[in-house]
Amino acid sequence: MSILPVVLVAVVTVKAHTVAPVQIDVDPIAQRPSRIPVRRMPTKPTPRPKSQPQIQATPVVNAPTVEQLAKLYMKVGRELKDAAEIDRNATIDLWPRYRWVNFMEAIRTPEKRAAAAVVLEKLLEETQKLHP
Repeated sequence: MSILPVVLVAVVTVKAHTVAPVQIDVDPIAQRPSRIPVRRMPTKPTPRPKSQPQIQATPVVNAPTVEQLAKLYMKVGRELKDAAEIDRNATIDLWPRYRWVNFMEAIRTPEKRAAAAVVLEKLLEETQKLHP
């Protein structure tokens, strides 16, 4: 007995549904926009300054040099150290004010050098009052 391959062919018929064309109203928004003339408003020209004021740097009268500020900074540090060896509690309020002076920042401009010198000179006076 031999087995022969059997091929089944299915025939499918599909009925196509036909749709009658329908007229669709297009929304006026979806239509191509018409050109609307645009009127430009006149603009006022922006006023330009005639001349910018010249800013002149006023020199600081008593600004120490970098070397003078460095010597003052070191002197105050030595005085504070010597005073702390005698009485540590007497200098406890002075050390934070001394450390507040950022030497590298202070030497950048004469104004900052003058401000740092004022703080350091006041600290030096207070430190010298501790041990005459």
